[in-house]
Amino acid sequence: MVSIVVERESYSKAVVMANYRHMEEACKHMEEAYKHMEPVVVSSYRRMEVVEETCKHMEEVVGSYRRKEVVGENCRYMEGVCKHMEEAMESYKHMVEDCCKHMAEAVNTVLVLESIEHLYTQPWNTRLRPP
Repeated sequence: MVSIVVERESYSKAVVMANYRHMEEACKHMEEAYKHMEPVVVSSYRRMEVVEETCKHMEEVVGSYRRKEVVGENCRYMEGVCKHMEEAMESYKHMVEDCCKHMAEAVNTVLVLESIEHLYTQPWNTRLRPP
């Protein structure tokens, strides 16, 4: 009976450790993705500023209403692209935070299992043995 409990606990610990390693890998990948996304968003903001300056200049230069309309559409399109990139960056940030929270929970579970492991590896107290 004791060996079944020990085997179950060992199996549970192995599963938790495997899950922990998997979560740790996922977190590393998410952090890498976040690192790659950050410069893209920053460069998108810079491009947006350049596009806005270019739009202002084009509106001053172009006399025709029709051309101004096209320039405005291009500006609105670029604003949409920048907003989409900002939302994607925020989403990645939340996913990385969630991943790190799950990893911390897995670490705590492993620590608890390690702290009670001696209960299953020590000989049973004779007073606690069943008759």
